[in-house]
Amino acid sequence: EGMRAALVTALRGVDTVVYDTHYLPEEYERFPHYGHSTPDHALELCGEAGVKRLVLYHHAPSHNDDQMDQIAMSYAVRGRELGIEVVTSHEGMSLPIGAGS
Repeated sequence: EGMRAALVTALRGVDTVVYDTHYLPEEYERFPHYGHSTPDHALELCGEAGVKRLVLYHHAPSHNDDQMDQIAMSYAVRGRELGIEVVTSHEGMSLPIGAGS
């Protein structure tokens, strides 16, 4: 709980967070100590911190394109409900950094 509170504090006022969302919740249950996270964890943390945009990053290679499209749509809807723009990273993607970006 202490680490979570520290993360929320560190993320307050942040515009964009790029977050390792390798596993879906049902997959994470099988690999809880592999050092990866889920989109649900990311949304919860970023919602609590008031983050404006969440970039889902480091996808499981076992997820095919159709699954990734479904993940992207599902979490974009859930993000909007929390006031967070959710973007799914992809090869060649770039993000502007700095004031006004």
